[in-house]
Amino acid sequence: MEFPQDPDRQVGRGAAGVRAAHRSAGFRHHRRDREGALSEAVARSLDLLAERAGDPAPLVYRRLFEAFPEMEAQFVRDTTGAVRGEMLAVAFQCVLDLDGGYAANLIRSERVNHEGFGVPPEAFASFFPIVMETTRAVVGEDWTAEMEAGWRALLARLEGLVRAA
Repeated sequence: MEFPQDPDRQVGRGAAGVRAAHRSAGFRHHRRDREGALSEAVARSLDLLAERAGDPAPLVYRRLFEAFPEMEAQFVRDTTGAVRGEMLAVAFQCVLDLDGGYAANLIRSERVNHEGFGVPPEAFASFFPIVMETTRAVVGEDWTAEMEAGWRALLARLEGLVRAA
């Protein structure tokens, strides 16, 4: 299912969104160094998330709203879930392309933009960990030590970007 957004960046939700994020980020499975192996483990976890959950946005946002109930009011006009789906698709792109300049710059600017929308800094900083927790819950017994290590390394880098904003 496609949803309205910038026509130059059409990204689907669910499994299609994860695959589109892989392509958009230029993800390469041929990297074999430790960092590459961790990145591959994170990407594999997102593939499993998409395969098992279809559209993971409702699961991610349910966790976000449980942790930050005041955030649900921010999405009152998002009756179709399109905004949440787009935000999650962009988050997937950032996760899969953190080494590229796009992701780091986007995260820093969106941190400031979200503060302007009334999003508390701690809620913004919690989004990627919530994505990881949701992914781990859906992947279940197939969650590996490599996935955990990859996500932990990724979250440490993301935390640094959010703090620097």
